[in-house]
Amino acid sequence: MATEFTILMEDKPGTAADALEVVGNADVNIDAILAHGGTTVALVPSDPERARQALDRAGRRYSTREVLVLNVEDKPGALARLARAMGNAQVDLDAVYLDHKGQIVLAAHDLAAARQVALRLGVI
Repeated sequence: MATEFTILMEDKPGTAADALEVVGNADVNIDAILAHGGTTVALVPSDPERARQALDRAGRRYSTREVLVLNVEDKPGALARLARAMGNAQVDLDAVYLDHKGQIVLAAHDLAAARQVALRLGVI
């Protein structure tokens, strides 16, 4: 599992850069990122504790949650099979995106159930 930070920001040019610079200036790599809606950016940092400290020092508003990082084959239909298995297990997916290594970052309302499905599929 990994920690995802969702940073809240104003919807105006440069605010995403400001938030990302806080993390980068703390010498923390961003392993995965998802920006949506103009007012939030979700990221998985290489060092969650250092990212947390940097964001706190900068007075940034954020939330955190645990996510899964999965090794899904880079083949047609592989992601669909994962999504179908999650659906069949009644796991409600909240977010699915890629990290910088091509791994799947997955957030779900019931992360323990999602983890069980991923284990059964051999993608953890």
